[in-house]
Formats: sequence, structure tokens, C-alpha cells
Amino acid sequence: MFFFPCSFKSKKLVLYLMELVYKIEIVIGSIVILCSLLIAIILFKNKQQPLFIRSFYLYPLLAFILSVFTLVNTYLHEFTKRETVIAESIYAILEPLFWSYFFFSLFNSKKIKIIVAVFSITVLCIVAYLVVTSNLKRYNHEVLAISNLSFCLYCIVYYINLFKETPTKKISLEPLFWIVAGIFFYSALSLPLFPIGVYLSSTDLRDYLLPIVCLINFIVIIMHLLFIKGYLCLKKQINS
Repeated sequence: MFFFPCSFKSKKLVLYLMELVYKIEIVIGSIVILCSLLIAIILFKNKQQPLFIRSFYLYPLLAFILSVFTLVNTYLHEFTKRETVIAESIYAILEPLFWSYFFFSLFNSKKIKIIVAVFSITVLCIVAYLVVTSNLKRYNHEVLAISNLSFCLYCIVYYINLFKETPTKKISLEPLFWIVAGIFFYSALSLPLFPIGVYLSSTDLRDYLLPIVCLINFIVIIMHLLFIKGYLCLKKQINS
């Protein structure tokens, strides 16, 4: 059974279509992330912006490297399972490290900075522990779930502070709003999907796993499109 009672041929057809969607998403996602990276690199040249904004290109760079790795592995099957797990584990450690720095630099309140620092160190220790104890034999999706939970909390604090500001900013023109919206969209929507994926992969319901992966990839694409929206708003501010 796959989504609904169906014949073996129908199940194969659905699986084939899902695999096709997955492969198309990988290509589209790599292109979108590349565009995000190129625009971020261009904005890096403007030294009037804070360093945490100028160095934002590091995140799409990290994402693009992983997307190329995934692209090659999807179409050419060049990498072993262990090599894939190592690449994904490195990404899982570097991602919370980047966002910890980003939000620590973003907040002006000393109290909030201390809270972010303590919470970030705790999360990074947990992530590192889970990666090391897995012996790099399997990809630990719980790591991403923990990281995404911390991202959600950072984003919520940002929005609370944003709406408290006086005078109120025009949100649609605020670059940081769109950037934080991107990470909040990704972390909040994908947060429940990783535990579901872990559960499905460990049961007889593995056929349901691919749609979950496709949904996560779609969310990642939308996240980077929101980043691009933020870059364009920043570019308008620079040119005005």
C-alpha cells in the first residue's frame, strides 16, 4: 500500500514519479541556492553593512556545496553511504554554528546575547555529541530537529523585538525580516518532518519517506527564495 490501496504497478508508478520529483527538486534547488550565493557575494563588497550581514554568503555557500554533493550523488552515484553521512554530518554541525553567530550579532540587548550564547553552546554540544556517537555510520536526523528548534526560538525573539520597535518599520522593505522569515519558514515547517522521517525509515513504511524528503527540499527552496527577497531589499537600501 502506498498512500492508498493500490496494485503493485500503481505503487511502482507513484514511486517513480516521486523519484522524478526528487531529482527535479535537486536541480532547481541547486540553481536557486547558486543565485542566492551569487547575490550574497555581490552584497559582501559593501563594507558599510555589518559583518554578520556581509558574511551571510557563507550560509548559501555551505548549502550550495551540499547541494552539488547531493546532485552528483543523485545522478552519478559517485559517493559511498559513509561519505554521504560524513558530508551531511559536517553540514549539520556548521549550520547551527553559523546561525548562532548570525543571531548573536543581530541582537543588540546584552541579556539576549548572553542567552543566545549559552543556548547556542548547549545546542552545539548536543549536536556534536550525537554526530560523534553515531560513528558516522548513519545520518542522525534528530540533530537537524534539535537545530531547527533553536532556530525557531531565535526567530521568535527577533520578531518580538521587531514589533516592539518604535517607530514601526515598514516590514516589506526590511532585509532582515525576509532573511529571518526564510529560516523561520524552514525550521518551523521541517521541524516535525525529521522525526517523522526517522520513524518511517525504521518501520515497514519506508515508501512514505521519499515524499517527506521531497517536501523538505521544497521548503529549503522557498527558504532561499526568501533570502533572495531579503538581498534585493538590502540592495535597494544601499542604492537609495
